[in-house]
Amino acid sequence: MARKPYPSEFRDAVVELAKLAVNDEVIDGVTFANCTILGPAVIALLDNVEIVESSWDAPGWDAIAWVVPRDRTVLAGAIGLSNCVFSGCVFRRVGLAVPQDGEARLRAGFE
Repeated sequence: MARKPYPSEFRDAVVELAKLAVNDEVIDGVTFANCTILGPAVIALLDNVEIVESSWDAPGWDAIAWVVPRDRTVLAGAIGLSNCVFSGCVFRRVGLAVPQDGEARLRAGFE
């Protein structure tokens, strides 16, 4: 198995998502605790991603959400997240690619 070009855990750090994803469009198996997560970036929650007790520096859901139509099968330019946990993080200049079918559920988690 190839070694990931990033650590599996960040604590109390400022993390630039674009730098983590420079060699791979999916960030996999990383825990972020009490971090500031910096964009500009749009993230796509692929599998097993938890975002708990975290906040976004946006005025509301409509500023964060990039709704993806249900018939779209490819999403270029977004940073995929898989098997990641964000706990107590602050997201700055980060948008969220949201599948149209899951928008109501995800929106409820932000209210």
